[in-house]
Amino acid sequence: MNKIIRIAFVFGVLLPVCVQAQSVTWQKWYDYKNVDNYGKDVIQTYDGGYIILTAVDEFLNFKVSMLKLSFLGEISWQNTIDSNATGDQGLLSSTILQSIDSGFIISGYTRDSALLIKTDNYGEIKWIKKYSGINEKMRFYDHVLLQDGCIVACGVLIPSNRTIILKTDSLGNNIYTNIYNLGSAKIIRYFESNYYFYHGNSISKVDSKGVLIWTKVIGNIVEILPVSFNSIYLAGGQDSLILNEIDSSGNIKMHKSYFPEAKCFSACFSKEGNILLAGYMNVKTRFEIAVAKVDLQGNQIYVKTIDSFNNGTYYIYPTAVKPTNDYGFIFTGPTDFPIKGSDNAFGLKTDSICNAPTFTYINNNYLSISNDFFLNQNYPNPFNGSTTIYYEILNPGNIKISIFDIQGKEIVIYPEKYHPNGKYKLILNSDYLGLASGIYFLKLKYNNFFKLRKLALLK
Repeated sequence: MNKIIRIAFVFGVLLPVCVQAQSVTWQKWYDYKNVDNYGKDVIQTYDGGYIILTAVDEFLNFKVSMLKLSFLGEISWQNTIDSNATGDQGLLSSTILQSIDSGFIISGYTRDSALLIKTDNYGEIKWIKKYSGINEKMRFYDHVLLQDGCIVACGVLIPSNRTIILKTDSLGNNIYTNIYNLGSAKIIRYFESNYYFYHGNSISKVDSKGVLIWTKVIGNIVEILPVSFNSIYLAGGQDSLILNEIDSSGNIKMHKSYFPEAKCFSACFSKEGNILLAGYMNVKTRFEIAVAKVDLQGNQIYVKTIDSFNNGTYYIYPTAVKPTNDYGFIFTGPTDFPIKGSDNAFGLKTDSICNAPTFTYINNNYLSISNDFFLNQNYPNPFNGSTTIYYEILNPGNIKISIFDIQGKEIVIYPEKYHPNGKYKLILNSDYLGLASGIYFLKLKYNNFFKLRKLALLK
């Protein structure tokens, strides 16, 4: 496990007092080791910051990364969980929850087993429990935490493709396992002593002892939102943002759709008790996040797109959205901003009406695992004519330097070259390079790692 940064933020203590007056908004992207990584889940933590759970695809060796952010989106620390911790190949997860002791519970699976992982509030692993069926493999896709600290996870048995519902105590010890011939269970929610879980195109309800009460065919579902015994809301939709309300018997009470041509990926209650549906739509060859906020009667409060990019044809979609203490929302998911061909996790913090700044510059909160090189900010910056970049190599390696424009297009390339350890400088002349006024980004690649700096040219 890699520990990148650990910073104690006094703002985290003061947040509940500060943020109610005005929503903090930001939009940032985060990279890990210059490999593909995807935002899977996000929660606001008890200290007012955030945790983004990411899936890291490091040359088909999948890992889970916990990215802790301050309320401003700045990185406090990051931990990764891989085969060294699990003792098995690969690890995939899509759900993280904070436990009452301020630690975290992650559910997921490796090649051979389903897993529950318990960490402390800094992401240090306290225990890992593995689960498998008799002659079958097990996968967990979601879990809930009960008030008594127990954990209930849902998933599937392979190859029989049967639903698995497994309950453990607070230490991950198995209390019971229930199996249903219903298919792979992707979402589970607990409400008024009943469990609701989504599988295939259906939703099922079971009581606290695991007895199946009913199964109803509904269609695509991305979130289950219980309100009362007689009102369960189901969000989903492949070609619009759809909200269904069902009663305690699974009968549809309301069916409404919003934002034609949008695909729903996530949903949540707002802080004041309304519902936010979130997805994406293709606008002029680029993706934009599409949201619809509605009340519990399905009345539209607003629909809008969140424009993440000033320029460029990038993709972005929200795999998770949660309410925040200041009545705004926190999103995460994958994006290929700022450089196409490389997937990064993003964090998006909005106000109550989903306003947020765009990705106007490359986020310097990159996650570089190597401490073998340093890249200083250019000086002067902004500059007119020439500016100097200083960098240092602690161990010999290959260095490649590139300059990108605001749209992520590589416009200047310095060929890769072997560097002995030492300090170096590079003088950039805007006239010689043919650069016009604007914002640029310098990328220094050292072996398999890289760092970035923002350059401002004023003529």
